[in-house]
Amino acid sequence: MFAEDIKLDKANYTALLNVEGFENLSEKYAGLKTEDFKSVVSSLPVIARNNLENGVSKNLWYEEIVPHKTLFITYIGVTESHLADFDKVLKEELLQIGANATIGYGLCKFYKINLK
Repeated sequence: MFAEDIKLDKANYTALLNVEGFENLSEKYAGLKTEDFKSVVSSLPVIARNNLENGVSKNLWYEEIVPHKTLFITYIGVTESHLADFDKVLKEELLQIGANATIGYGLCKFYKINLK
């Protein structure tokens, strides 16, 4: 199954996709129900990677490749004592998640969204 095959019900995601600073998200994106999301991501390419030391496998792992400009929404909790530092990192820095930082993979920008 591909994302194009799924009937989307944007009404379920209006509150999440219409937040301050991201008003046009609902025109470009739609949230997927868990089962639909599982179906779509099951067809993403997966690359097996291996760390060899003297020709011997020391670490086998797999990378799932998501399309460029993929948008993920997550929830992150921060204690009051770390809130100022956390907000500073979100505003000022690109964060690298996953492997291949040296070739620009996994660079992410996080945006703080307050749901009201």
